Amino acid sequence: MNVQQLTEDVKAALQKREQHAEDHAAARAAGMLVKEQTALKALLTKQSAELAKQGEELSSLRGDLKRLQRAHDRQSSGGFPWGLVLLAGGAYALYRSNPSVRAQVDGALERLNPGPEGNLTRAADAAKGAVQNLVQGRSPAEDLQSAGGELRRAGEKTVDSVGEVVDQADHKAQEGVDKLKRDT
Repeated sequence: MNVQQLTEDVKAALQKREQHAEDHAAARAAGMLVKEQTALKALLTKQSAELAKQGEELSSLRGDLKRLQRAHDRQSSGGFPWGLVLLAGGAYALYRSNPSVRAQVDGALERLNPGPEGNLTRAADAAKGAVQNLVQGRSPAEDLQSAGGELRRAGEKTVDSVGEVVDQADHKAQEGVDKLKRDT
């Protein structure tokens, strides 16, 4: 056997092994893709069931609200607002039993907070909006300005509260000095 023939045989063997390795890698990748798609399908099925359940609860609440509204409309003016009490009780029960409703209510309350925490929450929301706009190819300028304004207001509120604490401490220190002068 000559060197050229041996080289050709080695090349052919290497190409055959390379093709086999590529086929094997493609088969493994396809298997992994099937597993991921199966897991994704299971997750989506579970989420779909949860959404359907929440939709049923929401539909039931809407029906209850319509019945209460009709009953209220039929009721004469005056008297205790039992419908409102029942509606508040139903809303509270939904808040206590449904984590997604609780998270939405808690998030809304954080955004309504007039303190620096509320400003920081609103700044974070604006920053998220800026990122989404940037990803979607839109200008994030308005959201970034909003985030900056909220951060500025949070800083101002923090500085004001620290200033009040310093003023109170200064006032108490002055009272202590005055008392010490009177006592001596």
